[in-house]
Amino acid sequence: MSRFILKRLWQAFIAALGALTILFFVQRLTGDPTLLLVPEGATAEDIATLRTSLGFDQPLYVQYLQYLKGLACFDLGMSYVQGVPVWDIMLSRLPYTLWLTAGAMLLSIGAGLPIGVLMALKRGTFLERILQGVVFTGQSMPTFFSGILMILLFAVHLQWLPSSGSDSLLALLMPSVALGLLTLATFARVARTAVLDELGKDYVRTARAKGVPLRRIIWRHLARNSAIPVITVAALEISHLLAGAVIVETLFAWPGLGQVAVQAIEARDFPIVQAVVLFGAAASVLCNLIADLLYGLVDPRIRHSGGAQS
Repeated sequence: MSRFILKRLWQAFIAALGALTILFFVQRLTGDPTLLLVPEGATAEDIATLRTSLGFDQPLYVQYLQYLKGLACFDLGMSYVQGVPVWDIMLSRLPYTLWLTAGAMLLSIGAGLPIGVLMALKRGTFLERILQGVVFTGQSMPTFFSGILMILLFAVHLQWLPSSGSDSLLALLMPSVALGLLTLATFARVARTAVLDELGKDYVRTARAKGVPLRRIIWRHLARNSAIPVITVAALEISHLLAGAVIVETLFAWPGLGQVAVQAIEARDFPIVQAVVLFGAAASVLCNLIADLLYGLVDPRIRHSGGAQS
């Protein structure tokens, strides 16, 4: 198991390094940020002085090596615009993004899995068609569109919920729903497919023939045997939620990493953008590693067959 973890961590390191390398050089192609940072009326000498202080007068490969050296010392650099360590900005904004992602995931799992199981158990009925309509709506509606609709309905028309801010749990409700709708639909579809697959197996038919209640079959057998695809989707969807948070946080003025990333891109504040991408890559790697470890706990056949070490 330790060999498997080390192998995955090494693969994650290579992937994260590749993503950061591409981002580092692509950002430099967007232009010189010093032109956006100097005050109006600055002289050419002022611009040159700022460029030198930020290190942009050096060759690209030198800048890249210095960036890697800083990363090796857990130094994310200083914000060009705010003039404070990027670590401070990340730590102040990270809790908001984690709250938003957790709210969206809680909604997706808490509603998506029961809907998917119910669709499988009520296959071919009118109830399944209604639930399929809900799932298809959540799957086809863009995040920004559903967010705007909720703002117009619940904030502007009904005035039940705040349209922006982060000062209460009510302010978290609409962003979580907007972010989690697509993931909810994904969980529902995966759960339906997994449960239908298990319902057609011999052990379920045998248990039903023996008079075992369906509820007991679901909790004792179906839930565990259907968990593998759900765990896989959960690991992938957390990464998608972190990426989708950029749109939702901007739309609802939620002060998380997504909002600060958009502001940093507009201002060409390279260190913040690089730190946000690094966080996203680390989160994705961690989620997939946890999912791989959970496979062996849910299904011992994976662990005993060495599937986790392949």
